[in-house]
Amino acid sequence: MLRKGKPDEVIKRDFSLRTYARARESWSCNSKHSAAHRSPRAFAEFERSMIRTRVRAGLKRAKDQIKRDGHFVTRGGEVRKRFGRPDADPTKLRKAQAELAKGHGIIKVAKAVGLGVGTVHKLKREMAA
Repeated sequence: MLRKGKPDEVIKRDFSLRTYARARESWSCNSKHSAAHRSPRAFAEFERSMIRTRVRAGLKRAKDQIKRDGHFVTRGGEVRKRFGRPDADPTKLRKAQAELAKGHGIIKVAKAVGLGVGTVHKLKREMAA
């Protein structure tokens, strides 16, 4: 394949690409710091895999306990019946419904009641349906 341009420019471009490729090879393979960088990286990967294993084991234990007993108790003494974010306070939801029925806007209702804008928006959609 022929390249367009002056011969001098083509030679300079090819030379600079070859020089860059050689420099990259020396950085990755022949660097005197490569062994020093590999060791902490390997340790970090091992540590991360150990943490993931412990977290997954804890979640599995909690899920099994929910299936068996219907709930599990956290370290803080909280009794949970399911995973995920807890539901909004029912009294706040009732107040928000009343305010929405009066015709107030979503953002004003959310600030007044203490709920998130997304929660109030979802509530308004459910009321309309």
